[in-house]
Amino acid sequence: MTRRHTTKRHGTRRRMPRPDREAQILDLAETLFAERGFRKATMDELSARVGVTKPVIYEYFGSKDGVLSAVLAQARTGLFEATQAAVAGSSGPEDALRRSLQAFFEYTDLHRDAWSLMNHAATLGSGVVADEVDALRRQQADFTAAMMQEYGHPRDEREPEAFALVIIGACDQIARWRESKPDVTPERAAQYVFDVVWSGLRDRIDLE
Repeated sequence: MTRRHTTKRHGTRRRMPRPDREAQILDLAETLFAERGFRKATMDELSARVGVTKPVIYEYFGSKDGVLSAVLAQARTGLFEATQAAVAGSSGPEDALRRSLQAFFEYTDLHRDAWSLMNHAATLGSGVVADEVDALRRQQADFTAAMMQEYGHPRDEREPEAFALVIIGACDQIARWRESKPDVTPERAAQYVFDVVWSGLRDRIDLE
């Protein structure tokens, strides 16, 4: 262990609390998997970076797949919290949509490693990835559909979900595109998606 992750008291080392250790493992695993690729990264490498033995990591997460699942679940929770916080002070549906779109792109910028793992799920070679990615997209789609239900006048019960999936799909594709376009800011990316989807949503939304 390094001195940064332990506390000395009267000549002895105090163990890091489990929640802190788990968070440390996930942060370092996220970086390692993004750098090396999930299939190439080893638990030996991860344990060396963390400064603990492999059994400690297995005790916390069960397996390498378990570590990856926890990394992606953490990213999913973080994105949901960021989106909720962004729309909390919105002045109406148009503002809420703008804020939620920008929050998405800002989050993918701040958590590039986690986004890279989710974005290239098909190449990771882990069965847990598809489930976590599907859960993330469903989470964001449900959030968007709920906004439309609150503000809008859908033609049928399926329309909010369908519109939400269109928005999530557009965000996914623009986020992938931005990987090779670093000059496109989160604000600009959000505007691109907004300009397309708001034209379709406007007639279904109560703007009063």
